[in-house]
Amino acid sequence: MGVSAGTAGGGGSADVGAVFTYRRAATVWTQEAFIKASNVGVDQFGRNVAIASDGSTIVVGAWQEASNATGINGNQADNSSANAGAAYVFIAQ
Repeated sequence: MGVSAGTAGGGGSADVGAVFTYRRAATVWTQEAFIKASNVGVDQFGRNVAIASDGSTIVVGAWQEASNATGINGNQADNSSANAGAAYVFIAQ
């Protein structure tokens, strides 16, 4: 299970965002991961989260991401497109 924290602090700002993942065993929930964007900024990473029904894939939105990058592994340092938004895909291994 993923829990969004789109306004969680980190990186010196209150709007960096993060996603926490948890796994349940019987009646006990244990934090499994703490996920942040690869290019931390005031992007509200985690404001939107989608999780595959089998829990293997998580897609995380960052609606204030300003990168002008296109495609996979684009130039994340190019912040010339204010509020362009981004989606980050994480696959469990």
